[in-house]
Amino acid sequence: GKYMRARLRILLEVAEKIRNQDLEFAEEHSGLREVNEILSSLYQMKKALKESLYRQWDVEKSRDEQIAALAHAYGDPGERGASGGRGACGR
Repeated sequence: GKYMRARLRILLEVAEKIRNQDLEFAEEHSGLREVNEILSSLYQMKKALKESLYRQWDVEKSRDEQIAALAHAYGDPGERGASGGRGACGR
C-alpha cells in the first residue's frame, strides 16, 4: 500500500536523476532490503556513468586543444592571400 509506494518511489527518483545525467546527488536508502539492493546497483551505474562522462569530456577537451594548436601553427588559410602562402612567383 502506501508504505510500499513510499519505499519504491526512491527508485524512480534515482533512476530519473541518472537518466537526466544529474549525477551529483547524495545516496539515499530505503527501509526495505530488496529496494536497497536495487539502489546499490543504481548507485554503481551512476558512478560508472559519471566516470565515463568525465573521460569523454577530457578527450573532447584534449581534441579541441589539439585543433586550436594546429590552427595556430598553420594559421588561417584565408590569411595567406590569393597565392596560397607561396610567394609571388607561385613557389
